[in-house]
Amino acid sequence: MPSKDHFSSNLSQLRRFGHNRIADHLQGVELPDGLLHGAGEDLNINLGHSLFYQGSAAAYSDHQVAQYLGKPSRFYVQPPMFGSVYLNREEELYQKVFEKFGATDNEQANSLEDLDAGYLLSFGVGMGLHLPRLIEALDFRDLIVVEQFWEFLALSMTVQDWTPIFEALDRRNGAIHFIVDGDPVTLANAAFKALRGRQFGLIDGSYGFQHYRSPVLDKAHDLFRDMLPSLAMSEGFFDDECVMFRHARANLAQHDFSIFDDLDSDSPLSGKTFFIVGSGPSVDQSLEAIKANQDNAVIMSAGTGLGVLLRAGIKPHIHCETENLPIVYKAVQSHKEGGHDFSGIHLIASPTVDPRIPAEFDHVSFVFRQSLTSSLLFCGKHKALDTGATVANFACRIAMGMRAGRIYLFGVDLGAITKEKHHSVDSTYLRSKDSFWQSGLGMLPMDQEVPGNFREKVYSNALFMFTRIFFHNLIAQNPATRFFNCSDGAKIEGAIPLQPTLVRLADSDSSVVSLVAEMHEALTNYRAGDYPIPETVSHYRQAVERWHDNFQKIRKGDFFSFYNDLRDVLDEKDDVYQAAAQALNSGTVLLMVQFGYFYLRRLPQDKRQAFLTYFYQIFDEQVQGMLTDFEELLQNA
Repeated sequence: MPSKDHFSSNLSQLRRFGHNRIADHLQGVELPDGLLHGAGEDLNINLGHSLFYQGSAAAYSDHQVAQYLGKPSRFYVQPPMFGSVYLNREEELYQKVFEKFGATDNEQANSLEDLDAGYLLSFGVGMGLHLPRLIEALDFRDLIVVEQFWEFLALSMTVQDWTPIFEALDRRNGAIHFIVDGDPVTLANAAFKALRGRQFGLIDGSYGFQHYRSPVLDKAHDLFRDMLPSLAMSEGFFDDECVMFRHARANLAQHDFSIFDDLDSDSPLSGKTFFIVGSGPSVDQSLEAIKANQDNAVIMSAGTGLGVLLRAGIKPHIHCETENLPIVYKAVQSHKEGGHDFSGIHLIASPTVDPRIPAEFDHVSFVFRQSLTSSLLFCGKHKALDTGATVANFACRIAMGMRAGRIYLFGVDLGAITKEKHHSVDSTYLRSKDSFWQSGLGMLPMDQEVPGNFREKVYSNALFMFTRIFFHNLIAQNPATRFFNCSDGAKIEGAIPLQPTLVRLADSDSSVVSLVAEMHEALTNYRAGDYPIPETVSHYRQAVERWHDNFQKIRKGDFFSFYNDLRDVLDEKDDVYQAAAQALNSGTVLLMVQFGYFYLRRLPQDKRQAFLTYFYQIFDEQVQGMLTDFEELLQNA
């Protein structure tokens, strides 16, 4: 029955479990008179023109949950793909498991009898009567509640006691995540982020439940579904972090450079128009528009977009680079060897790039990227920025840091019209004779259909969808900046689709070249050898060794006890050095654990204990190898 006592008690439970912001907001929600209809088992929501539920809320929820349990909607981790330059260590573990216990195929991957999982995601709360029923029937840890109306959440807190919900999940080492917003992009992105939280290693077999439909929730659900293939992607890899640590120390010691921090509103480039140019297939049809407007916009090339522009006779004002592979330096060098002039191009890059790249440019700015080991250790007084997963994300974030007024995206396709053509014909990818370049640097296959910017559907992949999530968030967080998507690729929510031929900028009243030079002078500049690299190596070594000591104490019995202990180790971030130790190890460790959870549950019961014993053994070997390689890294630092 509805009760003020329920509401008051539920607010206390929200605060008890750390949801103070939600409790504060709910206290200010006024429920309209007559919103509740009926009494007892016949309760319903009165929308004025109709009742919300067919029948009563209780009967509707019982029927809906019963139907769902007959065929639950779940999302599954897929069998690992081999051949990535970033996953050599993980692939060794996968291969050993397959050799001993057999490989899994797609049919096995997409079916599962075990009911346990990391998450249940509910699109819609309504009265929330379905939630206790789902918790009782399904063994998941974290509940993610996605709702567009605060009034519905407040109503649910009034009609039922949420204490059993909180306590049941707490006993499972789980929690509740509340996501309430009227914007479908925000809802989808927040749900995706929540799924990459504490139970990330257990996402295989997690549940998706749609309690009610509305234009907002349907849109959020569709956007979220597009994101699913990128859900299991790691945010870091041990071997990659080691390379970036080594490169950052070298770059910060060897070159003259400035550090890019977000500029004030009186930045020389504040309110200006920026062109972000990638090397997606559609950039070939955009070059004339870029050339026609090149004196009236700040042109920023993103990664391999540099070569596309130079070969078209367009010199970017700023070039952005983030990749640390030696092959990227060779591509940059090849542009110079081909007769292209770099003078006047300002390089803005992560300090983790190949240390030979900055020497090719006259002006260099480094950007500390959030969550990287090197940024945590070396940023000092400077701020580490959230710059996304790809160089296109990076370039767009830097433009925002310069207070861009308008941003136009060219060749930022995040997909393609045909599966085979993944980049511009003039990009290094398709001009190179190197098979690795031709493969898109080993990029994932374009096997995902997503809404297009200028057409109904295009093909994309998990990394591109991960990139799109960042764009969605960046655009939503910066409503004062107008974004135009001139790329014939994936639709980016919040960016206005605009054919390149329609881009006509007014003449600029200032020289863009001069403004970029002013911007450079406004940054904090350092001469070679003057950057105060903190004396962090000894503290960093101690933190990593402590991390490994704690790892050795993890119980290796049943999988869930093991996972609980592992999460406790991974969640220790008391200081910057512990945070760096986590950034170094957690990405690779969680990928291997995620695979272990996935594989364990595709085996018959009589083989599971043997698998676990073997998995713990080879998992320990890989982690011990990480420590050995880390010590070698520091010896050479």
